[in-house]
Formats: sequence, C-alpha cells, structure tokens
Amino acid sequence: MKYCVYLLCIVFFITSIRCSTNESSEDFTAQTITVDPNEMNHFNYSKLFTGYELICFSGNNSAILVKPEKIVANELGYFLESSDAIYFYDKSGIFKSVINRRGTGPGEYLTISDFIIDLNTNTIEINDGETKKILQFNLEGKFINEYSHHINSYSFAKINNDKYLLNSGRLYNDNIDYSLNLFNINSKEIEFGYNAIDNNLKYLNFIEYANFSHFGDTLSYSSSISNKIYSVDSAGMHARVVLDFKSNNVPIEYYERFKDLTEFISAFKKTNYVSIFDGYQETLRYMFISYSFQNKRPFLIIDKKYNKIYNFNSYEDDLLFPSVFQKTGYDSLPCLIDDHYFYVFIDSYKFIELFENLKNNISNDKYLKYIQNNTQAYNIYKNISPEDNPILIKYKLN
Repeated sequence: MKYCVYLLCIVFFITSIRCSTNESSEDFTAQTITVDPNEMNHFNYSKLFTGYELICFSGNNSAILVKPEKIVANELGYFLESSDAIYFYDKSGIFKSVINRRGTGPGEYLTISDFIIDLNTNTIEINDGETKKILQFNLEGKFINEYSHHINSYSFAKINNDKYLLNSGRLYNDNIDYSLNLFNINSKEIEFGYNAIDNNLKYLNFIEYANFSHFGDTLSYSSSISNKIYSVDSAGMHARVVLDFKSNNVPIEYYERFKDLTEFISAFKKTNYVSIFDGYQETLRYMFISYSFQNKRPFLIIDKKYNKIYNFNSYEDDLLFPSVFQKTGYDSLPCLIDDHYFYVFIDSYKFIELFENLKNNISNDKYLKYIQNNTQAYNIYKNISPEDNPILIKYKLN
C-alpha cells in the first residue's frame, strides 16, 4: 500500500475514461450523484455512529507499528500492513504472528503493494508490485506459492481462485496500455486489460490509497482520475456511479494543456476544480470517498439506504472527543468500512493531543462526567506514550 500523499494537488478525470473493449459504454445505466463542493457542512459523528470501541495493539515487542495503511477485520481478528510486514492480532489486539520476509528469493518480497485475506482458501495473499508477483501464505504465515505477473502495479483484487485484477494506474509497463489487467495464475498470462491509458495523460500517474471494494456479490473499482465508480469482473467493467460536481468538474482540455506533473500541480492550485478521489470504501449501505477542492480534503459519505449525502471538511467526534473540532485529511481517512463499523487508525501522540484539547475545552465538571462515561479512553490516555503503537478506533454505524 505504498502511496504518495500529494495533498490537495492531484486531479481526477471527469470525462469518460477511454477503455478497452472490455468496458461497457452503456454509461446511461449508471446512477448520477450530484455534489456541490461549495456546500460543505460541519459534521458531527453522532449523526452516523452510535458508539465506539478502542483497540490497542500489543504483545509484539520486536517492532513498533508505523500507522497502518490497510487493515482487514474478520472473525479471526485483525490483519494489518505496516512497514512491509503483515501483522495478525486477535480481536483483543494481542499479537499472534507476522509475515516479514523481505528479499528477492522464493517466498520473499521487496514491498507489500497490497494484500488480501481469503478465508475461502485460508490464505494471506500479497502483491509485490516491485518484483511483480503475487505471493500466497497460509494464515499462520507459512509460504505456499508465488506467481510472477510481470506488471508494475499497486493494489489488486481477487476475482476467483485463478484470476486477479492488478491496478497499475499509469505506471509504465512494456506493451501494456491499460491501468487494470486481468491475470490468470494458471496460464500465467494477462488475459486482457481494462481502462486504456490516454498517452496525453500518462504524466498524471499517482499512487492511490484505495481502489477496490467488495460488498455483497459486487467488486467495485475507483480511480483517482475518474469521477466514475465501476463494477468489475472477469467479463468486463461498467460504470455504476457517476459523481457530478457540475461547474467544478475538470474539463478534459485542461489536462491536455500539460505534459509535466509539477507544472500541472502549480497551475491546478489556482483553480476551483474538484480533484483526486481517494480512500474509496463501499458497503451495501454506505459509500465513502474523499476529494480535493480549494486546498481542502473533504469527505463524502453517502447513505444509500436513505439517500443522504454528508459532504464535509470539518467535523466533531462528539462521541470520543466532544468539543474538539477537526479538519478532514489523509490522517483521518478510514482504513476500512464494513457493514457494522467505520475503522480509523490514530497515532498515539495524536490521541494524547486530542485528549488534552478535550480537557482544555470543557469545564472541570463536564470533564469528570466524561471520564465516568469513557473509562476505556481515559485509561488509555493515562497509560500510553506518544511513541506507542497506533490505536484503532471502531465507530459503530447506525
């Protein structure tokens, strides 16, 4: 999940992406959601969440975790990536095992570009975009097999036991001009590609925070340079959702004026266009995505059940840190959303800082009452140090 944070300066491609014949052109079937970026409201967490749970990760004294970029939560516990290692913790946050096999030999990797947990096959699967291979381990961390795909790539998704989608963005690949490629581990071949890359826009190559989301029987895909969210499978892809920012959409002609990323970024900062999608997550009920607008990183949460849109760039976590106002940004992106929880990692130093702000912003009587009602949070605050492992906050969805 290595990604570069180009804050507030990367744009997405609002017009239709030019794709291979495996992409449906029937965009009229897609749902259009209209968003006015000029109408952002302050957001209180109690509008969407009913409570929270804090998970402190402990028991592995050999390494202090860097704030994880991805987490998988299931009935076994938590699998998370940090500093090119995959850690497994039980539901209480107690360390169980780690995969840490950096190298160039069999069963080794140079970087963890992405990982998935497949409970159907009881495997941990890693995409190493640098050595261009997929590695499989059992849930105890024992190496099983690896498959070279020869694709510079970031994130990936599993279609079935034989086929994987590899997301390359605009990374250079010999004789491959697609941002998504379907790889068959049996034939060891790329069967076909989706999302043809426009040669005029190859300079807009960004490493993205999240691209794929599974919910129900649907695998969805989002790219930072598109305002569309696609359904994808081994047969093709088609647009499910179009996010329309009206007059703030970026015209294709604007991108074509530039050939250099630095020049583009410098010019883009002076516009009122909406840009990069990132942090995409979706469940049967909720969709989350962030974007850039006027040097802000707004969050967009869509409640599909009740057709509600929450568009905000400031918020109050009135469940955990009441009376403390915060700005949206990369450091507060959710690392996972499932049917029950909204998961966010927070660095220990930041947790301490927010707690101090809380204490300073309310009266002594309110603070004493807060402590009585939030004993877990208070005990963590009293016992952690700034360099301790990041804390996982699980917000309970309505």
